Amino acid sequence: AKTYTAGLHASATPSDTLGVYRFTGTGLTGDALTPHNEGNAVPNVQFASASLVKGGGSLLETRATNGDNNLNVMKWSNAASFNLAEYLSFAVATSSADRTLRLDRIELDMRRFHVTASPKNFRFALFRNGTLLASTEQNGLTATTSFHVAFDFEDVFAGAGDTLELRIYGCLGDSSTTSSQVFLDDIAFYGRVLPYAIGSYTEWTLNHHLLDVAAGRLADTDGDGVSNLLEFALGMNPELNDARKVPFVQYEGGQLVIYYRKPAGLVGVTYTPQSSTDLVSWSPVSGVDTGTTDTDGTPVWKASVPAASGKAFLRLKVSE
Repeated sequence: AKTYTAGLHASATPSDTLGVYRFTGTGLTGDALTPHNEGNAVPNVQFASASLVKGGGSLLETRATNGDNNLNVMKWSNAASFNLAEYLSFAVATSSADRTLRLDRIELDMRRFHVTASPKNFRFALFRNGTLLASTEQNGLTATTSFHVAFDFEDVFAGAGDTLELRIYGCLGDSSTTSSQVFLDDIAFYGRVLPYAIGSYTEWTLNHHLLDVAAGRLADTDGDGVSNLLEFALGMNPELNDARKVPFVQYEGGQLVIYYRKPAGLVGVTYTPQSSTDLVSWSPVSGVDTGTTDTDGTPVWKASVPAASGKAFLRLKVSE
């Protein structure tokens, strides 16, 4: 995440509502955590993952009381510091392999507290696939505090197989053993579902500001003799003449070897080294391996054929 801000406020109009975790007052007894998702009219969004991670066990239970229709967390932690093995988890992901989820904002309500000890401290953290992206804390909240919290993000994305997860930690801020009740509700995720996959050709053209004709697979916007599709597949820059990064062939110990760049994380592209003896008929080359890395860290792969007699030619075919 490039930018992460948080505050007890309501700010600018958010983007699309991806979904809202809203509790209906049913199915919340004991350790059960089954929220009702409302407001999710956005296709290609998976928005049904909520859980209670008990860790050391001091987070006693979640329940709904008196028909309040919110999540009541009983005595979150009677400790002076956070137990990071113990939290509430709310997750969102894309359900389509050819879509990317951009998360712009998370909002939630913490409606009121019934406590006899203070202060009350909370940590809110955003994870992607279990890796922390950003976190913030709200500390010293009193027994009568109710607030709306909002988190704004920039450049937080989830592709196929990725999960974005909000974790909420809490503690009383002292060693008191008195009971605490915290009410949570309306945990809303805002963002956009982008019409391309992370690592796709479409994302690459947008990142390089290639539009219309300039975004075509066969276009050569920088005039270096390499088409856009090849530039994408080889990890080249379509705005810079960097033709030195194209595949090259050399003779090594009785083998004719082709070396080519193959960036990690690209999707929808296939690399096929091919050989020929007459430049007319071409066949796939077996025995491909990872070789080495280029000076910029891009993996370099290689394929080879025997060059004992006659003519031999090698080329790389790139296709979608």
